[in-house]
Amino acid sequence: KKVDRGTWGAWMRVMGRLPGSILWLSRLAVSSQTEEGLRRAAEGAGVARERVVLSETFPAMDHIAIKGLADVALDTTLYNGHVTTGDALWGDLPVVVLPRVSMASRLSSSFWDPLPEGILVARSLQDYEDLAVAVASTRQMLKRKREALAKAKRSSALFDTQGWVLRMERSLRMVP
Repeated sequence: KKVDRGTWGAWMRVMGRLPGSILWLSRLAVSSQTEEGLRRAAEGAGVARERVVLSETFPAMDHIAIKGLADVALDTTLYNGHVTTGDALWGDLPVVVLPRVSMASRLSSSFWDPLPEGILVARSLQDYEDLAVAVASTRQMLKRKREALAKAKRSSALFDTQGWVLRMERSLRMVP
């Protein structure tokens, strides 16, 4: 289970504090029964079921731009997004993370070092909620974070795919 009760509860409390917000999830690997269960759980938390939106997988050429239409990405706390977090950052989408003890729950926070403006590292579940609300409700903060991510794509080694490919090719040539 990628989404535990604590994370789900935090998402519902964030949505309670942001009345116009939606929870946008991928339908990938979600059965219709699970989808209905998510909507019922939202209603049980006082969030209208229509505010939980599940979408199909987007075409490879478009998915980063489409994901960038969101205001903020809320990473799961037990198992971080890994590639999903990278995609969000490529789409200039700030990501709120709460690192836990396991490696799988700490990976997204490792993006903080090269991208401190794009990754918001929470220290507690309450801090996670507060950061999410702050970014989503403060247009100036959101704009500043997005601009910093756009700038980082031009200067950070994290976004230097051409350099990464060259280093990888060089490494492969060393293998006997």
